Amino acid sequence: MNKLIKKLMDKKKRDPAHFTKQQLEERDKKQLEDIKKDLKEREIKDKQQIKYLKKELPKYEKDKKKFLKLNDAINDRFKVSSTDTKAAIYGAASVYFNALEISNLPEDYYPEEKSNDPEFLMTPDDEHYWLWNFQMNTSDNKMGHSIPDRPGDKDYYVIHAFLFAMTSTIIFLNKWNEQFLVRYEPNDELFGREWGDKTDEKIFDKYDGAIECFENFIEKHLDSDEEKYYELKKKIT
Repeated sequence: MNKLIKKLMDKKKRDPAHFTKQQLEERDKKQLEDIKKDLKEREIKDKQQIKYLKKELPKYEKDKKKFLKLNDAINDRFKVSSTDTKAAIYGAASVYFNALEISNLPEDYYPEEKSNDPEFLMTPDDEHYWLWNFQMNTSDNKMGHSIPDRPGDKDYYVIHAFLFAMTSTIIFLNKWNEQFLVRYEPNDELFGREWGDKTDEKIFDKYDGAIECFENFIEKHLDSDEEKYYELKKKIT
């Protein structure tokens, strides 16, 4: 019995509902200090990673230019502004990005405040914050939040990626240790499928195989989910 009583007393000591005003203030102060410390450490790490990426990403510049042209063609094909979707207000069908750059996030987009969400403890001018928010705020079913981490680290970073705003779909090619990972993350629930039903992921030893798979994933998505949803949601038929 004494063991149980001690257990209850220990839980009471850790329960904020029993804290005095001073204890709550001290707790909040410590939490804020911990957050600032974490942000500072991440800032230092990100600066080191950005310096590294500025040497590595130029290796893939030729394909980047090709994908920027593709991105323009996708945005030209799908007139998102004429659809009944959340993405319509910004008119962006797709956004190309990598670990350092975001090609065409709409100039009139500004992220909604998410200060109560620990996932969004980033400064408002952080481009990754903007991109992640953009996917969330253009998703018709509030699902499909799958932006890969940016700028990442030396063993895992985005080489090429597309966000398809209407369907909240992500396709990316990442460096993964000494290999290359290609991942297709559709918004399955938007089409009445089970979560993860059409998700696909492949790993390659060589970049050439990965880039071919990446292009195939893009074409497959454009011909299926993206085209299907566009035809369903466009106002002029």
